[in-house]
Formats: sequence, structure tokens, C-alpha cells
Amino acid sequence: MVTEARQHPRSQVELPVTVVRDQTEIVAQSRDVSLGGMFLFVDAPPPSGTVVTLRLTFPGAKVETVIKATV
Repeated sequence: MVTEARQHPRSQVELPVTVVRDQTEIVAQSRDVSLGGMFLFVDAPPPSGTVVTLRLTFPGAKVETVIKATV
């Protein structure tokens, strides 16, 4: 049996996300989101520990959300 170790439950949210690193934009797709993180599908992910900016619009929102994140 697998035990879930996450502190925050994840919600399945699939939406486009722009990952910005050093003036380079990478288009990704979210799979799930929680207060503690987000899983992204991306062809060439930045190295672990890299600080990036995420740009996305949550369902029902009228404005884009910009988030600093660490891979």
C-alpha cells in the first residue's frame, strides 16, 4: 500500500503555464496544483534548484498570475 506523504492535497488542474528563466520562455502544462507545489509537463525542465517565474491564468480568473518558484 502507498501512503501519501504530501502536506497539502493536490487538485487536478490542467492549464497552460509559461515558465520564464533568464529571459527564456518555456511553455508547459500543469497536471496538478497544491499550496506546496505544482507538477508541470515540460520538454526540457530547468535544473533542480533553479528559480523561475511562472505565468498562468487560473480557471475563472480574469487576470494572469505571476509566481516565483523553485524547481
